[in-house]
Amino acid sequence: MTYSREQLREIFYIGLMILVVGLIVFSRLQQKDDHSFTPPENYSSDPNASESFPEIIGTGPDAIGAGPEKKLSVFTNPEQLGQAITDNPIPYIGIIILGVMVMGLLVISIPALVIYLIVRFKGRDPLITEPRRPVKWTLGDVLKSVAVFILLSFFIRAIITAVLTLAPPSRKLIAVHRLDFHLGSQIITEFLLILFCIYLVVEVRGGSLAQLGLTSSHFFKNIFRGFSGYVIAAPVLVVMLIFSNLLVERFGEPPDIKIIMEFLSPQYGFRHVLSGFLMIAVIAPVAEEIFFRGFLQGALRRRLSFWPAIIISALFFALLHFRFAAGPFLFTFGLLLGYLYEKTQSLIPVITVHLVHNSIISFYTIFVLLL
Repeated sequence: MTYSREQLREIFYIGLMILVVGLIVFSRLQQKDDHSFTPPENYSSDPNASESFPEIIGTGPDAIGAGPEKKLSVFTNPEQLGQAITDNPIPYIGIIILGVMVMGLLVISIPALVIYLIVRFKGRDPLITEPRRPVKWTLGDVLKSVAVFILLSFFIRAIITAVLTLAPPSRKLIAVHRLDFHLGSQIITEFLLILFCIYLVVEVRGGSLAQLGLTSSHFFKNIFRGFSGYVIAAPVLVVMLIFSNLLVERFGEPPDIKIIMEFLSPQYGFRHVLSGFLMIAVIAPVAEEIFFRGFLQGALRRRLSFWPAIIISALFFALLHFRFAAGPFLFTFGLLLGYLYEKTQSLIPVITVHLVHNSIISFYTIFVLLL
């Protein structure tokens, strides 16, 4: 029996998905051994010693910036705040500026939201819908890209693990630069995922980047649309963010939050802070919007109408972040991004919103860690 090129490609992807499922099951079974590496005998067991061996991929230090909540309490005492600003001006002034910006945003956004709802109630839409571009890729292509992403993640982790296992002398080097390895692996994985999505869209399905939402048409207008959407939705986002924070207090933070804090922690130096900021505030928004809005939501719109496609893409956006406590906020944020994408048929507005939001959160985290 002979198979066509297309059939061989599909068989390959099916085998790839089976491999990924097997890797996930194997990883879960071996999870208890993930931190089984022990340093050589000449390594100090003191976590503060210069030759200590921190884990390569993990949660890092138990605490970064001791007691930030206690230090933030000075904002309720003007005298203490004045002294704190005198002793350590940059973080406190930065937090104050961010607070004023957020309050100003809310002052503008509340009447903007009311006006938008009134206009919508009257049957008009301030955000004119651009003609939808039909796409050629399918949900099967989305599953293929997810399988490739997971496989790449396992592959890169396996490389680091192999180096640790086969080359013990390099452990110290990797331990010192573990954040570089972790950050670099994430950047490479997300970059390859986007390249694979573009390959499926352009080469396999014969589509275009414009169908994916990557177009410079109405560039500045779409940036303004993104800012406008963020302003209008700000009151709802703030409410959901408060609710998510309450869930975090109840159930605790997921482990990856500590990794993110490490990426932005000034204790590792300016280069680490800059690299972490670029990853969280620039690279991640671009990669996630290309995948979740352009690729996934585009495929959903082949079979579903306006709101069902937005809701499902927002749900996957929230679930694939693997943060239960932050789920309500992420889902609401995903609804906003999906709505803007459907209205504008461009990734520029949603990348703008995502970039602005992540930048605010990143700056706040950096200032808190500087306390």
